[in-house]
Amino acid sequence: NFGGHEPGGAGAMAFDDRDGHPISIFRGYFTVVAVLLCLFVGSGTVYGYNALRPTLIRDGAYADRCPAGTYDCPEQRLALNYVETVCFFVIDIVALPCGLLVDYLGLRAVGIMLGIMNGVGYIFMVAASYTKMGA
Repeated sequence: NFGGHEPGGAGAMAFDDRDGHPISIFRGYFTVVAVLLCLFVGSGTVYGYNALRPTLIRDGAYADRCPAGTYDCPEQRLALNYVETVCFFVIDIVALPCGLLVDYLGLRAVGIMLGIMNGVGYIFMVAASYTKMGA
């Protein structure tokens, strides 16, 4: 017995939700695709940091740590590595409270909150691109 419904029967229902209503296979697949899309969009900044690093160097991020006349030096790379390390540390620290929030508030509410926070972060990145780094 598959969640109280016959497998492969008309309607192809999956497990019941918390209220006892059957969840369709389409809704289950849609949820998986939506979560994967959110992961690709939301985590690209941190997990794609190595691809972002040359752009940051070219734009002068932490250029004040380099000797005059150079734009790429070991001190600058160390500072950028430190930023990457902090990003991964924050992701690991936030994972536990986010999991608890999903348990208490539900995936939809937490997804909306995280989407808003991602949007604000992207707005800050765009705003920072219009300012002189290191100033």
